[in-house]
Amino acid sequence: MNYIIKIVLKFLFPKRFIFAKIKNKDRKVALTFDDGPYTANTTELLNILRQEDIKATFFVLGENLEKYPDLSRDIADAGHEIGNHSFSHKKISELGIVRYWQDVQRTSELIARHAKIKTCLFRPPYGEFNLSIFRGILKNSMVLAGWTLDSKDSWLKDKDGLIQYMQTRKVKSGDIILFHEDYGITIEAISQIIKDLKKRGFNLVTVSELQGA
Repeated sequence: MNYIIKIVLKFLFPKRFIFAKIKNKDRKVALTFDDGPYTANTTELLNILRQEDIKATFFVLGENLEKYPDLSRDIADAGHEIGNHSFSHKKISELGIVRYWQDVQRTSELIARHAKIKTCLFRPPYGEFNLSIFRGILKNSMVLAGWTLDSKDSWLKDKDGLIQYMQTRKVKSGDIILFHEDYGITIEAISQIIKDLKKRGFNLVTVSELQGA
């Protein structure tokens, strides 16, 4: 769906579709982590976020929640935000519309059961957005949370490359930054990335806190 349509949707449904930077005067940006929870990576990431005294948003997969249910509770207990990232990270074209939304609902139920919270945030796998997802967001009373800056941790080869890439990015107030917690280089690099963002004067928050700014 093209840029103009997204702008129109943002105007018509300002609280339902997050496609762009969220303007604020406090230099707030949101850190988000997709595809977890993931074995030791999640625990290490939570330790780093605790040490840096910041909160982030975790977009979790249902199939990983079933494998590591206690980790979702650890995320919630640490005060972080949890969003739905589908069950198996598949597109509508792979599952069909009915199965796709059944799996999204299944993941919401797993989040409620294991993390003991109810979430309305949803990030479609691969950032997919089309008419079916638009309808599903409204029908299921969800909030679509995209991202505005991709850290590229899914294709960069090492920690130093990720740190350097983020240091050269023109981060702006209101950005929503995409990371993945299942990549080792992300966990290795994230502490330095956080320190650099703080040094540049940014306040690191959850998506919902940024949306309420």
